[in-house]
Amino acid sequence: MASTHVLNIKIGFDLTEILSPKNIPGVKAYLGVKSDNELASAIFQDKFNQIGKLLSQNGFNIINAEVQEVAKSYRKQKEDTLDMRPTKSTAKASDEVENDDKKLASSIDNNIQEKEHQSSRVKDASNDKSLYRKKQDLFKKLKTEFEKIRKAKGNIEVIKYNSTAISFAPSPVELQHEANISEDVIIDVEEIDKGVLAIISYIDKDQKMQTSIVKEEN
Repeated sequence: MASTHVLNIKIGFDLTEILSPKNIPGVKAYLGVKSDNELASAIFQDKFNQIGKLLSQNGFNIINAEVQEVAKSYRKQKEDTLDMRPTKSTAKASDEVENDDKKLASSIDNNIQEKEHQSSRVKDASNDKSLYRKKQDLFKKLKTEFEKIRKAKGNIEVIKYNSTAISFAPSPVELQHEANISEDVIIDVEEIDKGVLAIISYIDKDQKMQTSIVKEEN
């Protein structure tokens, strides 16, 4: 698809919970990454793929993409309204981010190295029997919901894991091979309500968006 115009939008996301020491082993397994040094780029690529898929489905084409860490002073600003026109305050904040780019360029890698040191004390998820049981339980619940949706002639669009469950959540490859989930289905990770393991979004037979919530056992 050829582009005739460009709409510049900055999309933010929070990696604090995903890169917490307890979640790093699970995130690595989820993304199929062996080295912590490759983790940041793998997360960014995963986010890029998710965004690209959504934009493509709605007639948009990504021309250029890069990752920057948001300056702390810019994070504290509250955006009350969405305004396409630049204001003095947003322009100033943007300048702060741009001026801090060189200083922040390596901060993500440094953060990953720090997390690597901390996560060295964390047991490998594959060898942890407790995590293995949790994974099997979650997989069973997901398959049950998948079956219900298919019987109702629904089409699964998005599977969103709670960030607290990422250490034992089935990977996209496992979902494809063991639960017949299409590779076109978006697999995402986000901090959602306590007690919720995953949210499945699907289109029902009437072409309406519906959600199915997978919860922890009481």
